[in-house]
Amino acid sequence: MLNQKKDEWIWSEEFDALIADPIHHKLLFENETVRVLDTFIPPGSKTEIHTHKWPSTLYILSWSDFIR
Repeated sequence: MLNQKKDEWIWSEEFDALIADPIHHKLLFENETVRVLDTFIPPGSKTEIHTHKWPSTLYILSWSDFIR
C-alpha cells in the first residue's frame, strides 16, 4: 500500500511496533504526516512479531547479521 494512511491500518493494533515491541521501539515524534521511531535491538535479542503503520525509511547507525 504505497499511499496507505494511518486511518487505513489493516492490522490489529496489537501488531503496531510501539505496542507489540515497546522494549525495542521508542516514539520520538508523530504528527499527521510523519512518525519517527528510535529502534535499538541489541545483539542476541529477539523482537516480538510486529509491523509499522506507515511506509518506512531507515537511517541505520550500525548493522549486524540477523535472522528474520
